[in-house]
Amino acid sequence: MHRREQRVEIVLDAQMRLDLGWTHVWIHNLSAHGMLLWASHPPRPGSYIELRKAAETIISRVVWVREKYFGVRTEALLDIRTLLRGTAKPPAAPPSAGATRTATSQLQAETSPKAGHVPTPLSRLAEFAAITVATAAGAAVTALLTYDFLAGVFAVINRRLTGSG
Repeated sequence: MHRREQRVEIVLDAQMRLDLGWTHVWIHNLSAHGMLLWASHPPRPGSYIELRKAAETIISRVVWVREKYFGVRTEALLDIRTLLRGTAKPPAAPPSAGATRTATSQLQAETSPKAGHVPTPLSRLAEFAAITVATAAGAAVTALLTYDFLAGVFAVINRRLTGSG
């Protein structure tokens, strides 16, 4: 049976960045590796989001969505105490794109086991294409080897049946 992590029930506001820009979200609970969030337009399951709460930047993947609530799993272990302490009013405007990239890159380098890698739709597509090409090449090589082997076997059988071998 899957054991759930202990959750901290709270209501905190934060900023979320998706492909189309920044939006407001509410954090309803926290655990060591995830959060329950609410947004007026929640992202699709499988989407990667960037969440800003005070000075904290959190990269996570959307696991499920039910109406306007959604659950995310974070790449790094959440420091719940720091998030709870960072209840200061969020900045009036979302951070600049350059500052966001710098903060995101730094967070990933420090905490991610795959330092610096956050899959994007384009990188996931490239990975899928590479795996598809490699699989097709492997299948083609296997088919050619099987054809050569069977052609040799049938040639021997044919020679024996016709008496020429």
